[in-house]
Amino acid sequence: MAYVDLAATKVQGKPDIKHFAMPAARRSGETAPRPLLPSFLYLPGAHDLPAGATAMPWDPACPYAVGEFARNHGSRVPGRLVTSASPGSVTPASIARRRSCLERTARCATHFPC
Repeated sequence: MAYVDLAATKVQGKPDIKHFAMPAARRSGETAPRPLLPSFLYLPGAHDLPAGATAMPWDPACPYAVGEFARNHGSRVPGRLVTSASPGSVTPASIARRRSCLERTARCATHFPC
């Protein structure tokens, strides 16, 4: 993740790109600053995780996980993991994968408060 200080850009004449680590779930109940957010979405079932396992400091009721925790835990429960959809022939399954990919992207993009 990165940002540009627009006020400094006006003074310096060129963009000053600043990188920052995002707080992200590393494992159940643990967040830490991470330089990247892997594009994975984990949609837990009713009995997959203990209560509060996907809670984030800014959203204690968050019902899903994104990023590193989603990738790592989703490898154990692949039916609940949403990754990318591959292009190919159009079938009901491929449409469902593409819809899941859009949902994953939207949830990853809106996961952090602005």
